[in-house]
Amino acid sequence: MNARAGVWFVCLVAAAACSHEPAEGPHLPPLRGDHQDVIREMNDQVISEHYELEAPSQFRFAVPEEGRVASWHWEPHVDGRPHALGYRHGWCVEYWFTPDYEGYPEQPESYRMAFFADGALRGIFVPGSRTAPLEADKWDEIWVDPNWVRRRTPAAAPR
Repeated sequence: MNARAGVWFVCLVAAAACSHEPAEGPHLPPLRGDHQDVIREMNDQVISEHYELEAPSQFRFAVPEEGRVASWHWEPHVDGRPHALGYRHGWCVEYWFTPDYEGYPEQPESYRMAFFADGALRGIFVPGSRTAPLEADKWDEIWVDPNWVRRRTPAAAPR
């Protein structure tokens, strides 16, 4: 095959690859209809654990998208044991909010992401440092559902 024919062959293969539907990821149930209210309530609840709010925060939301978050956010920390590499798949809802802290001047808008899986809010995150490979630190947790631990601890080996 000469060089010109090779270029055409590569173009033909690339065009054929682009015409196929993308591979489907895990099937996700629809996002709950009241997800924005759930986010508002939990976001302000987390803030009120550290600060007094004069009034509820103001919010604006992006369109929810299917996404993933590193699974280690829901694993217990055990000294000397590394976290398993993996992801939790669900709905990512990016949002911006402006808190109204009691006794503080007007605040700038802040950015966060809410993660829903198995029909419930499972975490609220801010952007991470993004220095680890495979998106392991794409997000830093503000709050995660401590009861949503899906990783099973392997049974102890017989002695």
